[in-house]
Amino acid sequence: MPNIGVVLKDEISRLCRREIRKEVAGTKRATALYRREIASLKRKVAELERKEKLHSKAAAAAVASQPAQLPDRPVRFVAKGLRTLRARLGLSAAQLAKLIQVSEQSVYNWEMKKAVPRKEPLAAIISLRSIGKREALARLQALKESKPKDSGKRDQAAALARKTVAKKAVSKKSVAKKASTKKLPARYANPKDPALKWSGHGKRPNWFKVALKAGSKPENMLIKKPAAKK
Repeated sequence: MPNIGVVLKDEISRLCRREIRKEVAGTKRATALYRREIASLKRKVAELERKEKLHSKAAAAAVASQPAQLPDRPVRFVAKGLRTLRARLGLSAAQLAKLIQVSEQSVYNWEMKKAVPRKEPLAAIISLRSIGKREALARLQALKESKPKDSGKRDQAAALARKTVAKKAVSKKSVAKKASTKKLPARYANPKDPALKWSGHGKRPNWFKVALKAGSKPENMLIKKPAAKK
């Protein structure tokens, strides 16, 4: 015969589990609903962030492509101020040159006080004083993305053309060097050793110097041309 205490305990446990399932079922449904809503909100936030990023890039590209204007007040260029501005924005000379649409050499000349910027670059430099590092990097990224797709091919073609021109220049120099170093006919010979000869151009050989010190004259060391046959 089963123990009444054990039976009673099992029945109480069964009833407790049933009541707990009833209470937890509502919580599970609410949790699933909240999870779906949270996932939907996350998708909406991601879409809004993507659109905001696109708008920011478009705005940065528009600002970067728009020509800057000089202010009405008088302005002057200071090389130290340009170096300070570039350091504050965390840009290299090449990056700054891209932002103001000039060559890297121009930026170097301005910073070294070898030249001063003209009206348009100066206006672009002044416009950069009101932005920070993030804005500068965003403009650089916008300029990079707005670059035409075929510009890379054009750059490669230009680089190939420069290499071809450089090779031609080197080949011309080598040809000229070979022509200049062409072996000249000998004019003088060593009286003691006729195998030692000299063309009369360039540095004098030692045997020629010794012969001169010994009293020989250059005309005595000339190689006699064979007489023409009649």
